[in-house]
Amino acid sequence: SEAEWKRASEGLSASGANLDSGRLADAGTTSGDKTSGGIYDLLGNLPEWMQDDFPGGAGEKVVRGGGYYLPAALASERLSIPGDLDGRRGYLRVTFRCASQ
Repeated sequence: SEAEWKRASEGLSASGANLDSGRLADAGTTSGDKTSGGIYDLLGNLPEWMQDDFPGGAGEKVVRGGGYYLPAALASERLSIPGDLDGRRGYLRVTFRCASQ
């Protein structure tokens, strides 16, 4: 969920993430994008779909984080953007994270 992503990303800075570099990095290799809990790549590499619907969006989901092809301004831990599942907005390189308790 978006709330879980927000909790996990507290304290991260976009300055250490793989953003606007033009190339995808191997997962977990960007040490500046690692949380205190050991989670890598929340702000950079690829943005992630959230389980939550975007407020006011017609079928859109929340997308958090940034990507190697996106400007750093979109990677803020305080910014959520709408994303649709059929690619109308152009978010073709979006991932999801599998997690278990």
